[in-house]
Amino acid sequence: MLENIYNIYKNVKLNKLQERIISELKFAYSVSKSNSGIFDPIIAQTEEFLLREYEKHGCITETTVNLAEGMMGEIAKVAKTYEVICPAHAHIDMNWMWSYDETVGVVIDTFRTMLDIMNEYPDFKFSQSQASVYKIVEEYCPDMLEEIKARVKEGRWEITASTWVEGDKNMPNAESLSRQLLYTKNYLSKLFDINPDSLNIDFEPDTFGHSKNVPEILSNAGVEFYY
Repeated sequence: MLENIYNIYKNVKLNKLQERIISELKFAYSVSKSNSGIFDPIIAQTEEFLLREYEKHGCITETTVNLAEGMMGEIAKVAKTYEVICPAHAHIDMNWMWSYDETVGVVIDTFRTMLDIMNEYPDFKFSQSQASVYKIVEEYCPDMLEEIKARVKEGRWEITASTWVEGDKNMPNAESLSRQLLYTKNYLSKLFDINPDSLNIDFEPDTFGHSKNVPEILSNAGVEFYY
């Protein structure tokens, strides 16, 4: 049934109201699935109501959304028992529509902000990928590097890097990809005095796909997780 609601808006840029109710329905499905489908009838009833209202008014109004949310009140009680984990991470393009000097500035400014937040909030944790950003700090702000090393030892600064940059996974050949992994693990393990085997995440949120050989290359390099 949810597909019918998606079809209504599949060629339309969603406004905040539409995004809200669709996101809530998706999450309701997840909650129900985790509880043996106990809330499926309520979700189906809510979706039927939304479709009827859409056919009547030609849109899903704020009043309709509020009523639909009321119908899912029982699910909301269970949903609010879940803990939401929001990992902090900074995606920094090394060279994209700006000069390397600007990249250096962005890295240092970002890391200064993260370290300041850590000083203010003891529970705050941060993860950062790409060995190249640490090389920037080492060269241009060595005092900051010592702060980062201390946070790494505390377990509050997570190094989610196993490659030098969050790079293209289509154009480079296998030798290039393999050397990125080799050089990165050697560099970061020495820089932060950590076990190279702990660098087991290939964090690539901005890649545009990969060749079929990439999983094999990563596996042979001891990478267990590919994001």
